[in-house]
This record gives sequence, C-alpha cells and structure tokens, in this order.
Amino acid sequence: MPTILEQLQSKNIGSLQTSSNQSFADILKREVERLKQCIDDQISIFYMSYSPKVYKRTYKFERALFVDDFLDISTNGTKITIKMRLRFNDALSYSPSLWHGSDAYLPLILDRGWAWKNQPNNPIDRFSKFSGAHFIEKGIEQFNQDNPLGIKINIQTY
Repeated sequence: MPTILEQLQSKNIGSLQTSSNQSFADILKREVERLKQCIDDQISIFYMSYSPKVYKRTYKFERALFVDDFLDISTNGTKITIKMRLRFNDALSYSPSLWHGSDAYLPLILDRGWAWKNQPNNPIDRFSKFSGAHFIEKGIEQFNQDNPLGIKINIQTY
C-alpha cells in the first residue's frame, strides 16, 4: 500500500481539500499572496525611509513583485515540499545608472546593498554605499509573525 506521501504526490494538488472544503491550492496561493504583501510592505518602508537628493524616483519597482504560476509538489522522507515562486518583473526591476553605465537590478542592490570600489573618505549613505534594506528577509520575518500553518520559506536566487 502506498504511503500518505506517495498518495499526495500522485494527486493533483489543486483537487485536494481540507475538512472545511478549502482546497490546499487555494490556501497555498492565499499564503503566497500574503508573503508577497509582506515583502511589498517592506519595500514601501524602504521607500519611505529617505528622500533622494540626486535623482527622482519612478516608483516602478514598488509594482515589480508578482506571484508566478509555477506549482510543484515533491516528497522527501517525511517532508512534503510545495514550490511556488515570487518573481520580479524585469521591465520594472531595472533602473538606469546615473553615470551611463549598465542598468542596476534593483531587487539585488536594494535588498543586499552596494558600495563604490574607490570610496571617498566620507562615504555618502545610499549614494556611494548602502548596507541594504533586506526587504526579502524582513518580509519573511513579518510573514512568520502570523504563520499558523507553519509554512517554511526557502529563498533561492539565480
């Protein structure tokens, strides 16, 4: 007789339902949307944290995050893994360089930070250096403050 994990793996996740007739797919989609909102909240907090003096914001990046329609289910021992992806829209995630260099990928530099190679003696915060807003990690922390389903989030970058 197949194990519960094998039975779950062979079923269409979209058809599985809880005892209250909610589909697991709908629950998962709702939770992924909630995670997206938590990350969006952190991006908004970053934007409100300062006003640039050298350039004008387009605010395109605030609309860049979206939930991809990718769904995969797998099992490994006693663990069930369901994968959905949050992605950034490329058209909204790149910003032109102030020095006519290559465009900057905002999800990376705003989350992790940047620094000029040859720093001046007094680096200018958010201009010649920035330690990063860490909005992805903070969004996950915000999500986990109310996580009754015990969903574990893994970040994979590529």
